[in-house]
Amino acid sequence: MTVISSIRYNKETCSQMQKTSVLIRMSLTSLLLAELLLFTTVTASHFFGGSMTFHPRRNHDGSYKVELRFKTTYHSCYEYDYWPCGSGDCGNDVSTVIGQVDSSPNGNNWCQSEGVITKMLSTNSPFQLIKSSCCWIFNTVTNSGGWSLLTYIDLGVRSDTSEPNRSPITTTLPFVRVPQNCPRRYNILAFDPDGDHVRCRFGLGQNQECEICNQPAGFTLDQNNCSLSYSHTWVPGVYSFELVLEDFPIQNITLSYTNQLSKEIYAISFIRSRRAVNYHATAAIPPQAFPLTTTSTTRSSTTATHSTTPTTTRTTTTTTTLILHYQQQPQHLQPLCYQQQQLQ
Repeated sequence: MTVISSIRYNKETCSQMQKTSVLIRMSLTSLLLAELLLFTTVTASHFFGGSMTFHPRRNHDGSYKVELRFKTTYHSCYEYDYWPCGSGDCGNDVSTVIGQVDSSPNGNNWCQSEGVITKMLSTNSPFQLIKSSCCWIFNTVTNSGGWSLLTYIDLGVRSDTSEPNRSPITTTLPFVRVPQNCPRRYNILAFDPDGDHVRCRFGLGQNQECEICNQPAGFTLDQNNCSLSYSHTWVPGVYSFELVLEDFPIQNITLSYTNQLSKEIYAISFIRSRRAVNYHATAAIPPQAFPLTTTSTTRSSTTATHSTTPTTTRTTTTTTTLILHYQQQPQHLQPLCYQQQQLQ
């Protein structure tokens, strides 16, 4: 699945934001959903973000029907979007439906759309869809270069549900304004319909999961809880985040396929018991198990510089574009945000 998110941060002082904190918190969900609908298909420039999820169904004849739902946000609006096959048998496209959801001419112009691609596959072997191009929206501090959205689709039949594996689902904003000098934590809403545990990490360049592949200073990603924390930054502009959502079973399971050997997926508790051993390893593969994925970051602000994690399926790549409109306030106003933050 691929997901688009953005966060715009208002220029108001923290005192102004604090007065309306109750209203903001009560309406947070509706705001997230509304801005999620801001996606539209466009040419591959001035990119804000994107995402994809999939829902499989096994047919009586042994074939599979898969609905891939995507959201994309660009600077302008178009009526076309294409997700090329990256690897494996990607099946045949039966239909593609795209519709503009919302747009805005104010500030950083954006246009958001949603679409559904229906595919028919003769087997349930894993395959990848990858959408990449140039460029991120203008004034991106982290790099205005290329972007990449990778969706790894594993339709193996699970031993715990007797159904094809499904992707994690996430809802995040295409952009968000950040109140200057005010520490904030933004939860990346994630859910797995199979009951798996969902974790988030920064994309890896060698997996084609990202183009920028870094973590900006002043931001910290809690991988286990899928939350992004903002402390402060002195550089105004747009910050882009390329994140990957992965699902982990809560018990050992087996994935079965029509034309290849089945594979065992270990529960996340099993991996945690091995983490001390594999802490500095680039990869760890237990006997007869799906390869573990080692995640590493070079930024000191990361919650864990190295972590070894398994993937039931690398099903979701979430690209989050964080648009930070940041301007320095007068010196006597800067401590106010931190003081009020402690009172919450």
